[in-house]
Amino acid sequence: MGIEERQAQVATHLTQVQLVVAAILGSVSLLAGVTFLLSSGGKLRPLMADGETVQLVLAPLAVALLGIAPALKRALFKRAEAEGFGGDTGLWLAAHRRAVLVASVLREGAALAGFLMSLVSAQAHWSYLFSALAAVTLILDWPKASDLEEG
Repeated sequence: MGIEERQAQVATHLTQVQLVVAAILGSVSLLAGVTFLLSSGGKLRPLMADGETVQLVLAPLAVALLGIAPALKRALFKRAEAEGFGGDTGLWLAAHRRAVLVASVLREGAALAGFLMSLVSAQAHWSYLFSALAAVTLILDWPKASDLEEG
């Protein structure tokens, strides 16, 4: 495979991965938007009498998901590198895709946990907080060409 062909393959891959991460970012934004609509319409009511117990479980879980996402992304890609790509650009890009998507889904999970806490407790700030944190971390870890220069 020539250099130009490989560059085209990397560019296509990068565009596809960015589109998926953008869709995940959109879903995170949608969770905050639904929370806003429910709270501004007065329809956000506690689903459970003891919402604090759920918050005690979900808040640390959401923080943990945000915290482990970048480390897991690096670990997945390094493991694939250790197994070797054998010069196969497809395997290299698949490993990158898997690492980026796993990290992005973990961040989306944190936003979902915040949304659930808002539904359970009728406190919209949980959804806003974890949606914002997930969105910021998705944007800061946006897939870019420099991520692929080492391959």
